Amino acid sequence: MDYTSSDPDVHGYVFHGYVAEPTGYGDAARGYIHALHETGLQLSIVDLGRRRPVSDPLISSLLGRRIIPSLHLCHTMAPLLPDMGMPLSQVVALTAWETERIPKSWEDGLVGVREVWVPCSHNANVFARQTSVPVFRLPHPYLPQPADANDDISGISSRLSLKPDDFVFFSILEWQERKCPLGIIRAFLEAFCHETDVVLVIKTLFRDSRLLTRVGRAALGAIERCTHSGLRARVKVVTDMWPERLLQALFKRGSCYVSLHRGEGWGYPLFNAACSGTPVIATAYSGPLDYLDAEHHNLVRYRLVPVTQKYVYFSQDMLWADPDISHAAELMRYVYENREEALCRAKSVAGALRDKFSAHAVGKMAADRLSILARS
Repeated sequence: MDYTSSDPDVHGYVFHGYVAEPTGYGDAARGYIHALHETGLQLSIVDLGRRRPVSDPLISSLLGRRIIPSLHLCHTMAPLLPDMGMPLSQVVALTAWETERIPKSWEDGLVGVREVWVPCSHNANVFARQTSVPVFRLPHPYLPQPADANDDISGISSRLSLKPDDFVFFSILEWQERKCPLGIIRAFLEAFCHETDVVLVIKTLFRDSRLLTRVGRAALGAIERCTHSGLRARVKVVTDMWPERLLQALFKRGSCYVSLHRGEGWGYPLFNAACSGTPVIATAYSGPLDYLDAEHHNLVRYRLVPVTQKYVYFSQDMLWADPDISHAAELMRYVYENREEALCRAKSVAGALRDKFSAHAVGKMAADRLSILARS
């Protein structure tokens, strides 16, 4: 199907999103666009972001395409919707949230929209409880990763000084309290005292460069305390920008993905690891439970506690998960010592996850829902 036409008589949908950013919103936007494309829907794309480090030929071909919009699909934070300059009655809001309730500003931002689409059951319950807008659950799709990522595995090993027999725990995250990166480091240091064939790699980015110094000191302090105790654990915190091919190579080289999140709308790196058959260790809370289960994955106990992170949309009367660090350490140790069994469990469900959340399956869900909205 040719998406390069500028014929103004074509009817379709305008997708607004952060389509080129290396973030969760960016991954989700690109996934949804590919899923909608699979169904043959006519699309035009408006890029809401300022950074364009991720390139995608399909998305580039759809940017600014002239169509007559049936609806606007706006993939962004709810408080931004009223200022986007279009009738809210023609807007389907695609968004997500992490705690057990949404902020008042999100409730206000959704007033008047046609419908809100959220990725997980946790979000569907939270949004339905607090808004009068119809809520539809549309999971994020899995996009197969490029086959040539294997070409960079040796480069990753060299870059990170990994030995061939190293067991590699890894996590890809933005450094913030909700992602609990220091908790991952603590769990790793608790689990491994003297082993020299196990490594933790945290690939991270910072919204605020001023955090880098504080983060470095905190991470190094934890590692030094371990070293001063006579321990030899290896922790690598990587802060430079990597191209997509290196991130995919890390997925290929990594032995077990770890996410001690305090709340996720979906969690794309964790999702990709589960779909690829990589063993995962993750907090048993919120969005990831739509694709993780205790039979095939390693779920960490938690308790709900007040949110403490300073962020414009968080408040201390919200609750999020506090993962049990000692339990996470136990699971790290278990996966390390039972790696074949953990890998077998993860791989046994990966194919079903890829089918359930394929671009075709998710695209059909979206197209069917848009058809219902059109008739109504």
